[in-house]
Amino acid sequence: MLIFRRRSKSWWVNWLVPGRYKHVAAFGYVHETDCWIFFDAWLGGTTIQVARGDAARAMMVAWTRDADVLRMDALPPRTSGFLDLRMLCTTAIAHMLGVPGALLPVTLHRQCLDHGAMIVVADGHTHPAS
Repeated sequence: MLIFRRRSKSWWVNWLVPGRYKHVAAFGYVHETDCWIFFDAWLGGTTIQVARGDAARAMMVAWTRDADVLRMDALPPRTSGFLDLRMLCTTAIAHMLGVPGALLPVTLHRQCLDHGAMIVVADGHTHPAS
């Protein structure tokens, strides 16, 4: 489900973004795990939540309040061969974690360590938790 919200949490987004909708988020059911995934990317980061049963229903009610909802199956991935720099694995993970963006995995690895990540496994060896 695609949730098109008429208001953003940020006053300046409401002022700056033209048109009826100020934000979009998504949620969907994953049959294999019997749960709902809620995905919300915003300027400050990305939120991914998993819920079942009453908790999922409560989130659906909250997320769809003052919003229009669309249902759409994902399109098949493009195979144009053109590199789309808007959504690389590194930029998506950096945005989700709230760390500065990086184009290369090695750079993201260093930035994560610089921001407090702890090594759990490296070169096949488990490291004790600090």
